Amino acid sequence: MPVNKNHGRKKGRCQFGFFLFFVWCLFSILHPVDSQGTSPSTSTPIPVLSAAYARSRTRLYIQGGITLTNRVAGSKLSQFFALDLTQPWSASAPSWIRLNHGGPATALHNAVVSMDEQRLLVTGLMLDTFGYVYQVEEDNWAPSRVVVPNPNRAEVQGVRDLETGLVYFAGGFETDDSIMSVYNFTRDTVVSPNFIIPTGMMADRSYYAGVYVKSRKSIFYFGGFPNSNGGQINSGPGALTEFVPSTGAWSKLVSSGPKNMVVRGGVSANISWTFITLTRNTIDDHERWTIPSFKPVHGSM
Repeated sequence: MPVNKNHGRKKGRCQFGFFLFFVWCLFSILHPVDSQGTSPSTSTPIPVLSAAYARSRTRLYIQGGITLTNRVAGSKLSQFFALDLTQPWSASAPSWIRLNHGGPATALHNAVVSMDEQRLLVTGLMLDTFGYVYQVEEDNWAPSRVVVPNPNRAEVQGVRDLETGLVYFAGGFETDDSIMSVYNFTRDTVVSPNFIIPTGMMADRSYYAGVYVKSRKSIFYFGGFPNSNGGQINSGPGALTEFVPSTGAWSKLVSSGPKNMVVRGGVSANISWTFITLTRNTIDDHERWTIPSFKPVHGSM
């Protein structure tokens, strides 16, 4: 299947991190946007759209994003912060840690943390390069050494296997988007093993949600747009797809999922018996899925 390079319809995503919405609103007035710069000189993040998020056991990272003023998109930022999850904090004084802003100034990209939590990979940069790697101890950015045929695929999400530490990109970075690309943090390499995505299993989808579920040692995929038709949405019964990295097996799970919803992101609970999908554009518009029943429960946070 040919890769759809029409990025005009790619819309801002909001990925997991419900409470960040409220935190950013508190600072939106205090920190006006500098339309000329790519990095704010503030101690807290500037509110943006389409930033990349990644969570470790002790931190929630936010990198990049694009500013929005009066519904008009502004500058792409290289801002980089971490929210300290090891100590209690209030919404009026969250424990932000300002990190090295020398990473890419971009948006609509993805981030994932290594198993040892010492590295952060960002991909889908639209900069004709596969990605950048952030070293936690050194607080330093460097381009990845990886070279792939199609590096600008912002619509594929990396999901780390909690058993092996490998990162799986469904749709991949080859010229054929039925391929699964696998990133190795230790070697800084990408391979495309014989994990061909079966026809109809992912529906050639882009901007999907992906989450690793420890209890099943598998990755769940949900939602997104088919590359072949941006007007349709992968949702509703049967749209929940499971991939097992250890065997390469794919399957569709029967569910009573929501219809006509664009899923922006997903996050698994600590014990992996539930996971949450963010849908549409509002903070309380989400589904909480129970495992193994695969039944969604709509509610507000």
